[in-house]
Amino acid sequence: MVTTVFKSRKVALLAVAVVVMGTGGTALAVTASHGSAIHACAKRGTGELRLASRCRSNERPVSWNVQAATGGKGYAYVTASKALLPSSSLGVAEMTRSADGDYYCFDLTFTPVNVVVSAGLNGSYIVGDVVGPSTLSSDQAAALCGKPGADAVVYFPGGLGGFYASFS
Repeated sequence: MVTTVFKSRKVALLAVAVVVMGTGGTALAVTASHGSAIHACAKRGTGELRLASRCRSNERPVSWNVQAATGGKGYAYVTASKALLPSSSLGVAEMTRSADGDYYCFDLTFTPVNVVVSAGLNGSYIVGDVVGPSTLSSDQAAALCGKPGADAVVYFPGGLGGFYASFS
C-alpha cells in the first residue's frame, strides 16, 4: 500500500513537472515570437506545426501575422420595396438610387475592396462593383448615381425582390 501511494505521488509529480515544463516552453516560444509575426516549424511531409525560433532538418520554417489585416466590413439589406433597411445593415452611411432606379449607390463608412451581391426570391440580373481606380471609376459612379462620392454601386434592373450586399 505504501509503495502504491509512493508510486502514485511520483507519477503525479512527474505529470506536474511535464505540464510546468510544457507551459514554460510554450510561454518561451510565444515570447520569442512576440512582435509582428509568429514563427514556427512545419514537419516536412505531415505539416505538423511546432512553435520554435529554430527548425530541425526535417522541418521548414513558416510564419504568419500576429494580427489579421484590418479593414472595414459592412453589409446592406435592400427590401423588395427598394428601401435600405438600416437595422439589417452595417457600415452604410447612405444609399441612393439612380434616376432610372436600376443603380443602387452606397456611401460607406470605410473603403471597400470587394462587394458580393445576392438577390432574394424572384430576383433578376444583379451585379455589384466597388468604386476605385482598378474597378468602377469615380467619374463613372458619379454619372450612374447622379452624384459623386459613392463607394460601391449595385446594378439591379427591374428587380422584383430585395437583395443583400456584403462589402469588404
